[in-house]
Parts: sequence; C-alpha cells; structure tokens
Amino acid sequence: MIDEPGYQSQIESRARDKQKMLDVLFETGLLPPDLPRLAADYPELSAELHNAIVGFLALTPSQLLAINQEDLTKELEQQNLPGTTWQYPNWGRKMRLSVEQLRQDPQARGFTAMFANWIVKSGRRNQPAD
Repeated sequence: MIDEPGYQSQIESRARDKQKMLDVLFETGLLPPDLPRLAADYPELSAELHNAIVGFLALTPSQLLAINQEDLTKELEQQNLPGTTWQYPNWGRKMRLSVEQLRQDPQARGFTAMFANWIVKSGRRNQPAD
C-alpha cells in the first residue's frame, strides 16, 4: 500500500537494522566468531541466530521478558497483521503449532528448552518463596 520508493526505503532500513543487530550479537559473544558477519549471508533465521537473539533479550537488564509464540517458534508470518476492513482482515492467521503440539512436538519442545535455558543463564528464574 506504499509506493516503490517508500518500499525500497523500508527494505534498505531493515537491512541496516539487521546488520546492526548481527554486529551486537557478535560483539556480545552470543554468536561464535566463525559464523558469517554479514546479515545478507543469513537469508532466514538460523538456529544459531534464533538462540543468540533470545539470549540477548534474556540478558537485557529489563525487569520483564516476554517473547510471543510466533517469535519463539520462528513463524514466518506475523499473527496480527494490521488490516483494512476487507483487504487484509486483522487476526486472519493461525499459529503454525496448536496448543497440543506445543507440548508434544519435538521442534516446539526444542524452542521452549532453549528459552528455559536462557531464563536460567540470565538469572531470571523465579526463586521459590520461603
């Protein structure tokens, strides 16, 4: 719904942001130094990048960490695509994994194990009340 120059501007801005994020992940040691350093070398979200990004979020000094299901499970399409009344209805997409699959699917369990690992590593794990 934007013109071509606006579209190209957004693509270029996104490429710069992706490179900045990748640079930070390397600077903080969240990515191994032998991986490619150019964002253009990552056409999709690899397991290493996913782990590093979740780790980065977990290690921030914020008091709250929330990662939605679509980001945790590496959904390719966003859930709530802002829409119009008839062209693109809001909330028109379903999650790739059902609630039942989140408990049983090996890939989903891997995502939750990775997240739980970062919760422990970052010291965010709730301590039992006395």
